[in-house]
Amino acid sequence: RNPLTAIKTAKELYVRDCQQRGAMEAAKQARAVLDEFLSLPLSCDLLQVRSVTREHVFAFHRALRGRGLSDRTVANKHERLRSWLKFCGADTKFLPPVPKYENKLPTIDMALKLGLRDRELVFAMWSDIDFHDSTFRVRGKPSWASL
Repeated sequence: RNPLTAIKTAKELYVRDCQQRGAMEAAKQARAVLDEFLSLPLSCDLLQVRSVTREHVFAFHRALRGRGLSDRTVANKHERLRSWLKFCGADTKFLPPVPKYENKLPTIDMALKLGLRDRELVFAMWSDIDFHDSTFRVRGKPSWASL
């Protein structure tokens, strides 16, 4: 595993490593992301891992956005690509920053992470959050009893 490894060999080694660790979903995603990355027209000059440049990554981002993928998906694929490069021993300092994205459903995310029921989420208030202790307390709302 070094940056001089042939790029297609490095892809297969990374996917195999994911599989051997039992990370089957990661292996599936790795294969898909790396196949996408290596299918770019700009990627035809890539022979070794060390030949991946910042411009290749930007071109990957543009291609993904051109297909209408969300910023979050672009960020996820960027992270998988970075993980592969790190696995190969490449210095990833040249990579552009992870694309920014906005979590569009924070209340749903909150409900899932806290295990809230529908009504608990509907009646959640800022006063239910204790920022000092990083806790959320489900409380009755007697003033809302008629709802």
